Amino acid sequence: MYWLNFGLVVMFTILTDICWGLYIMKVGEKKALPASIWGAIIPFLSANTILMYVDDHSFMWAAVIGAFIGTYITIKYLKK
Repeated sequence: MYWLNFGLVVMFTILTDICWGLYIMKVGEKKALPASIWGAIIPFLSANTILMYVDDHSFMWAAVIGAFIGTYITIKYLKK
């Protein structure tokens, strides 16, 4: 169960970072509806992630790993 939760924290953080990148891009493009959608998804994913690592602080490393991967994927995707 530990590794499943660890993996979920990584995945949620990856998705959250991707959403942040897309949110910032849409805000920069002044596209209100897409920016609002990404902006709404961010707190949902963040809250779920936080609720998971509040119970086990070792999941903070999962969040760090997920943040790195999510940012890397987003930048690689946006460069294309």
